[in-house]
Amino acid sequence: MHDVMASTHYPLCLRKVTIAVLMLSIFLLIIPPAFAQKNSFIIQGTVLERGSGKPLEGITVTARQQAGVFAVTNESGAFSLTVVEAGIYTLTAAALGFKKSIPAEVDTSVDKTVILYLEPGVTIPDFVIRAERNSDHLSKTIIDGDELRMIAGSRGDPLLAMTAMPGISTDSGEPAIRGSRPGDNVYIVDFLPVGHLFHMGGIISTINGDLVEDFNLYKSAFGPELYVEDDVIGSAIDVYLREPRKDRLGLKVHTSFLESDFLVEGPVTKNQSFYFGARRSYYDLFMSEIVSEEDGYSMTVPVYDDYQGKYLWEVNDANTLRFQCSGASDAIEFSIEEDSELAEKDPDLVGDSAYDIVEHSQGFVWVNRTKNGTVNKLGLGLLETTLSMKFARIFDFKVEHESIYLKEQTTLRPWEDHEITVGAGYVAGSSDLYFDANFPNCTEFDTDCSYKDAARIQFVDTMDINYSSIFLKDRWRITDYLTIIEGIRVTHDDLTDLLIADPRFGAELALANDLTISAGFGRYHQMPAYQYISKNTGNSDLEKIQSDHYVLGAEKKLGQGWSVKTEGFYKSFDKLVTSDPVTNYANNGVGRAYGVDFMIRKSHTERLSGWFGMTLSKAERKDNGQGKYFNFDYDQPLDVKLVLNYKLTSKWTFGAKWTYHSGSPYTPVIGTDGYYDDGSVRPVEGELNSERIPDYHSLNLRVDRLFLFDNCKMHLYLEIMNAYARENISGYDYNEDYSEKEPVYGLPMIPFLGLMAEF
Repeated sequence: MHDVMASTHYPLCLRKVTIAVLMLSIFLLIIPPAFAQKNSFIIQGTVLERGSGKPLEGITVTARQQAGVFAVTNESGAFSLTVVEAGIYTLTAAALGFKKSIPAEVDTSVDKTVILYLEPGVTIPDFVIRAERNSDHLSKTIIDGDELRMIAGSRGDPLLAMTAMPGISTDSGEPAIRGSRPGDNVYIVDFLPVGHLFHMGGIISTINGDLVEDFNLYKSAFGPELYVEDDVIGSAIDVYLREPRKDRLGLKVHTSFLESDFLVEGPVTKNQSFYFGARRSYYDLFMSEIVSEEDGYSMTVPVYDDYQGKYLWEVNDANTLRFQCSGASDAIEFSIEEDSELAEKDPDLVGDSAYDIVEHSQGFVWVNRTKNGTVNKLGLGLLETTLSMKFARIFDFKVEHESIYLKEQTTLRPWEDHEITVGAGYVAGSSDLYFDANFPNCTEFDTDCSYKDAARIQFVDTMDINYSSIFLKDRWRITDYLTIIEGIRVTHDDLTDLLIADPRFGAELALANDLTISAGFGRYHQMPAYQYISKNTGNSDLEKIQSDHYVLGAEKKLGQGWSVKTEGFYKSFDKLVTSDPVTNYANNGVGRAYGVDFMIRKSHTERLSGWFGMTLSKAERKDNGQGKYFNFDYDQPLDVKLVLNYKLTSKWTFGAKWTYHSGSPYTPVIGTDGYYDDGSVRPVEGELNSERIPDYHSLNLRVDRLFLFDNCKMHLYLEIMNAYARENISGYDYNEDYSEKEPVYGLPMIPFLGLMAEF
């Protein structure tokens, strides 16, 4: 019986003991945290980048006196670190790519938010990847603004540094690429068009250098989505400007011997921010006029200015609306006296001359991103340009142009292996022109092109041209290694009233070991210049110029930021404008450009960055009525660029850029043939572009010193242009009877000092 009773009561006792143990465990689990919470302390703070004051996300914060306890900063740079007892703690912050912060002592008895500053290190972590704005790799070069701002000779201007890329001719100041003129390029900034991209023909760009996030340079065979009004036969430069800072109000100032600029930016509300910047040259404030009594001329110092602004409204996670504006102007005047040497050579040069251009642009861009990856962009913009040019008694004209742009572009992925981009555009353009000039109907195909024998033409005209277009592009990923790009662009304008369909094709083959082979073809059409299509000076029945682009290239990534790229290209040009005795102008010209680019590049992930590039090419033109090819104005058979930047420490950076290229072609004067009516000698020119000036080479140097403070930083830099004082010849000047010629030299050695400060 006892055994039975024992067996009966044992489970009951066990249950009571078990319950007691569980309750005790729960009590023990509850009481210590509550007790600890009552006696623990939370240290709050923020981690900022030293110099800029920008909040840093993902930074690890530790306390020396409490091992194993750490905190990680959020997107605002804030952290909360819990310690178990009161006292004084030493905090440090650390992250890859930054120097460890200076230790900061914190007393838990003092209610104070601690701020830790992290200084960027010498090297940059190479695992940070930014998504490309355009998936196409064909004939494209991507350089970010930070890398370009440090190139010697750029003066902190990334777009000016673009000319350091191989295969870009800069004899005129602005880029001429692969057999095309500077005016044959398309410039796109933040999805909308921009007017002239460079001041005074290339001394500096019209965009604040600090705003340039990166740019995509397409030398040939670019896609159908890259356009402004009509197509172009040259190249495409797609510039992306960064967003305004959202953490606090900031100010940046840049000053040098030639100019000063400022940029103010910051948040307006939680989801709205802005920036606005402006620049002006001020050398004219110290020297308003340059006078040469010996040569008998006077010239005002060139004056230029520009501005950019952006207002960003992040409506929600899917929609963004931005307003952007920009403007630029250039002005210069000069005068030649009657008793000067220039007047004796050519009396028509006597008098006042001036050049003035003013541009203003405003636009809205709405971006919608859906959860399935579709991206839609809608842009509406206005571009106004006023250009005035007067050259003594020879010509005087003024044009006022206005263009209203409407652009729509959608990128979607209806299937996993297809990325389709469709879009449409409409441009309403209107030009008012005043014209008074001795106007010879000459083109690039003519040698004897003197205004002295030309008739005087005077008129006031208005020209309205509306452009409309649609395009389609499909990136079809056939396999993991092969991608085919198919596209078409259809355009119409109400001047020629032609409907033109231009095909675009490309292929990218990704092989093992980071080797990519690409090939492409594209057809392009471009409207001839105004003077050729005007009913007053030209032939309004001209057709559009046509160009076919062919590209074959290979790129190999070598690791640690090194890469090698080579690309062969061929461009054909048809329906180029030539002079015609009956119709003034005709589409009888053809041309070709072909060659190969080679580039080995080290990206700026470590101390050393830069590239070596070489281009071997040929660019020619031919008038079908003459049957002989001649050198194109921008033909450069050999072009070599060497760019080096070395970050000695986190504060000292040294840079060098060496350029070598073939001399530009020119047409020599081989004799004389009597006199013009005004008594000046009539020259006789030889074969078109049959001679060349000597080869060009020059070295630019740069040293940059960074000064860091907690909430501001300064860059003091010195650049030496043409460091070994090479006397590069840019052309020749003939005497009065053309019996002698003297070389005209380019810039001498020029030191250039600048200061950039960020608050």
